[in-house]
Amino acid sequence: MSEIHKIIFKVQQGPVRILSLDGRGTCNEFEYGNEIVIREEFPGVEGSAFYFLTLERPVTDADEISSSDEKLRGALQRLTEVWEFAGGSLLGNPQRQRLLSATLPPFETNTEEVERNILAAEGLKKVSRTATVPIAWSATYNRMPLETAIKLCRRADKDQHLRRLFQYYHWARIWEERWFVDLYKVRDVLKRKFGNVNKVRDDLGISYWQWRKFGKTLNNYDLRHAISTPDGNESISKAEIDACRKTARQWIELYLERV
Repeated sequence: MSEIHKIIFKVQQGPVRILSLDGRGTCNEFEYGNEIVIREEFPGVEGSAFYFLTLERPVTDADEISSSDEKLRGALQRLTEVWEFAGGSLLGNPQRQRLLSATLPPFETNTEEVERNILAAEGLKKVSRTATVPIAWSATYNRMPLETAIKLCRRADKDQHLRRLFQYYHWARIWEERWFVDLYKVRDVLKRKFGNVNKVRDDLGISYWQWRKFGKTLNNYDLRHAISTPDGNESISKAEIDACRKTARQWIELYLERV
């Protein structure tokens, strides 16, 4: 029987403060699907500490490594997109991700080590690749996010409109040069889901003035059709950008409550 190895992805975020724990430590483990097991850990400390998120998937031979790595990356991507709606904060380092053009948060993985071990057992050798290393960044969580995040991922699997809402909002958070494009797409997804603007507002309880102000802000600055950074666009303030992001998040939260 072939030896079972585990491909592991580990995200380290910190220092993190988790408001609901009140100094208690915890470790939770859940099955995600596709043979992936995900674990979250936080030590029992007063104040802030490092939060660890670990994803694992078993492999028995070298042919399974690529697909396992891809599945783990997909799971981490999905968790990252819903994380802020699950009690966590932004799971990522926007500055580093923009620098690397990456959509995943910084993480470390033993994929290469597992591949070398399996190939060595078969008398083969693999040329090393550059490893991804973890980068720390601070955050405040309302609660341990993982269980809720997995539920949101499963819900989005059954609702492609919700999946798009999570994606566009997350992209608007990490890609500053195109935040307006993705926030406008949030509104477009809602219109497609409900059929027309009036039904969106009625079903989600969005006021006429909030809907109008969101669209007017983007339309007035002609932000949808050209890529531009907030720093490079003197016609819009950071406060207005933050207000648009906050509005889009509120609409997604209403969607989660009412649909």
